[in-house]
Amino acid sequence: MVMNTVEAVAEVVEAVAHKVEEVADDIADKIPEDGKLKSAFEAVEAIAKETAKDAHMVDELIENVEGAEDKVEDLFESAMHGAGDQKTKVDGRVGGQEGNNVEEKKIE
Repeated sequence: MVMNTVEAVAEVVEAVAHKVEEVADDIADKIPEDGKLKSAFEAVEAIAKETAKDAHMVDELIENVEGAEDKVEDLFESAMHGAGDQKTKVDGRVGGQEGNNVEEKKIE
């Protein structure tokens, strides 16, 4: 649940950052070269670009973690299923005395 929320937030942050980068670039292209305002928009554009890149990396990390989680669950389920099918031999005792009986018990 938390992973899904974080992933959704990362995707939204990435999309917004791309849009901010695009708008800042468009505005910076229309402002005179020697102004402080142009420098400010270029800084906003650079920050938005880095934010989009970081959000994308977070999204990819979450997807990799979810993939690893699925693999571990599959491995665990496979191991549990396989263990349930195996039988072990246990020494039996008859009347409190050691006997030569061997009984099979299924591991559950």
